[in-house]
Amino acid sequence: MIRVLRVTRKILIVFGAIVFLAAGWACAPDFAVAVFSYKRHPDLPRSKFLDGQLGVLRPTYARSYLVIAYRHLTGIGLSRGEKEQARDYYKDRATGWWDRNDVDWQARYRLARGRVPLPAPATRNPVTRGELAYKENTNSFALNCVDDAYRTALHTLESRIGKFGPKSAAVREWSSAQDQVFHNCDTRPAVFPPPAARDLPPIIRADREYQIAAAHFYAGSYEQARGRFAAIGNDPASPWQPISRYLVLRTLGRMRSGASTASLKPVAAAILADPKLLPIHGMTAALLHRFEIHDGDPVYLHELAKTVSSRGQENGLREELWNFGTVYDAQIGDGDPNAVFPPDKPTKPDLKAFREDDLTLWIFLFQSRDPASAKLCFTRWQQTHSLPWLVAALTHASYADAERIGLLEAARAVPPESPAYVTVAYHYFRLLLEHGDNEPARAGLDAVMNRGGVASQKSVVNLFRGLRLMAAPNIDEFLKLAPRQPTLITDQMNIGEEPEIKGGGWAQKQFPSSLFRFAPDSTGILNRRVPLKILREAATNNALPAHLHRELLLTAFARAVILKEDAADLARSLSTAAPEIENFAATYQKESTAEGRRFAGVFFLLHQPDVRPFLVSGISRQSPNGRLDSFRDNWWCPLAVTDDWNSKVSDRWVGRQAEWQKPAQSDAFLSKSEVAAADQEFAEMSRAGSGPTFLGSVVLSYAKAHREDPRVPEALHLVVRAVRYGCTDSQSSNIARDAFRFLHLNFPNSIWTKRTPIWG
Repeated sequence: MIRVLRVTRKILIVFGAIVFLAAGWACAPDFAVAVFSYKRHPDLPRSKFLDGQLGVLRPTYARSYLVIAYRHLTGIGLSRGEKEQARDYYKDRATGWWDRNDVDWQARYRLARGRVPLPAPATRNPVTRGELAYKENTNSFALNCVDDAYRTALHTLESRIGKFGPKSAAVREWSSAQDQVFHNCDTRPAVFPPPAARDLPPIIRADREYQIAAAHFYAGSYEQARGRFAAIGNDPASPWQPISRYLVLRTLGRMRSGASTASLKPVAAAILADPKLLPIHGMTAALLHRFEIHDGDPVYLHELAKTVSSRGQENGLREELWNFGTVYDAQIGDGDPNAVFPPDKPTKPDLKAFREDDLTLWIFLFQSRDPASAKLCFTRWQQTHSLPWLVAALTHASYADAERIGLLEAARAVPPESPAYVTVAYHYFRLLLEHGDNEPARAGLDAVMNRGGVASQKSVVNLFRGLRLMAAPNIDEFLKLAPRQPTLITDQMNIGEEPEIKGGGWAQKQFPSSLFRFAPDSTGILNRRVPLKILREAATNNALPAHLHRELLLTAFARAVILKEDAADLARSLSTAAPEIENFAATYQKESTAEGRRFAGVFFLLHQPDVRPFLVSGISRQSPNGRLDSFRDNWWCPLAVTDDWNSKVSDRWVGRQAEWQKPAQSDAFLSKSEVAAADQEFAEMSRAGSGPTFLGSVVLSYAKAHREDPRVPEALHLVVRAVRYGCTDSQSSNIARDAFRFLHLNFPNSIWTKRTPIWG
């Protein structure tokens, strides 16, 4: 009976393991990644960007940021009200929390209302939040009081308190009436403020007329609301005259309930034709689009572009940005070069659809990846000599292009206080480095990086450090610039580069962004252009943070073992940098032959699943050093990856191939002969195959000649383990089989043989 129970328990354990694995395979795991400079949006919080500190503008930014950048580049900028509108736009896009300063206008209004010595209004319903009206005919809720209502009330109350004082009769009357207005947002029966007493100040009486109209609007008594807003709109003495003209249109929109919009057009046209109503032109045009008047209108995109790139959008920029993005997206369709999920067969958009206004054409050409777009940017800059087109031309230019048409001279003339300065400086020095002018690039980059506006933005710092890295005159200076602090640690599914939620997600908690890491441009140079001779020098100095120093030492040591080079100096440094493996150096140095040292090196590497002969940028590995990784991120895959059904390639491996692609950037401290030596070494490492295959082949060769070595049984066991849990190639299975057979035939009583019951 006892034996049956034990068997049953084993079956349950196996069944549980199968269920666990099935659950694990049901969806791909999340892997941590480091973002060094944002591609989808500017640095956070976005307040600096809204103020005109644009950083390095990137073609991959969402188009709303490019609209705002264009306004700053053309000198229009954003007024205080337009900045509020932009912040509310990002709140609408559900990204307001990215800035950690999301404005809750309702809460701010209630705080100001608390200063008035009157009984507090009823607390908001947790379901409706003081915003949603219940619709009996559909048994549903609809948004009734939007943020703008509470924002307008806040600014008005603050103004009246400033004029009359919070305890004055005027402010108490105003607040009491406003309580009734907001009561109608989500509560029935509706209530309405009474007419203002004759002894109240004129501005409070004017406010009261507007409050009564608003109370009817939120109560759904639209005929009353329309008539009252129309009367206020005809009163030149009322401070609410302009906005009431717009609210007549809003009220008509709610009244139409899907009926013809013909009655709305004359009202909207009258507003848009009146130059005195310029502040509400944008919001009126946006409302027209909401009413579907402009559906199918080919000129609407360009009308919107002219609006969003003009001053006076304090009341409409929020919705204009929405509409511009929506219509632009519809125009570019499957030809969007920055689509998060591009179609299988992208189309080439028709340039004619974007030519009619400067803003739309600038965004289209700035974001385009078509080589022909560069020439169009050059032509446009030569025609306008404007900052937006200088930025676009420089972004697309090669050094030869820039010198030929005068871009370099124009770039030097941009003053530091210009919103274009950082972007222009970045591309100016990029072009100098492309041309090999490293010395002036070094001096100029150092000057720019010491400026406060650059140093305060992580993405900008990392981009400029990347350029400065390419101008490093020696390996020591290169290593000082190679580590960078990520702007964000997240998972690979976060393609929008959203910041982690408050308190940090799992990636941020496990890998804090405060820790310096190698960026891709650093690893590209060290992996493919630096020969072992220089890498050895780099690894044995202490210029790097401890965790990066350990990674570089292991990389150099693995490379030396593969290339059959003596690594005694690296072994000594490893014992200092990684005390947990301090005994290794002594073991390695005791070997008197090259064969013995190579085996000792491989024996050590088999104990270090985190080792590779190349560096990985960002989060190099998620499992602790020396531990097996659950997702086969152990040792290294073949550097020449092929589609091979016999291999077990980590899901991350395809993305990591970029780590050993030969970079095109210049690197001042390397000679042609050194780069050629690095190429030869890389070819030899590629021929060695995957980590498990290389390590196993060395162990088998040594074991056949040195059966008496007490380390051999353990090494054979570790080879089988490496093939089972590591990244493999088509030869790895044969290596594991041969190691298993040799172990069992020659060391049947070894503890390592008992720990190796299978090889497949």
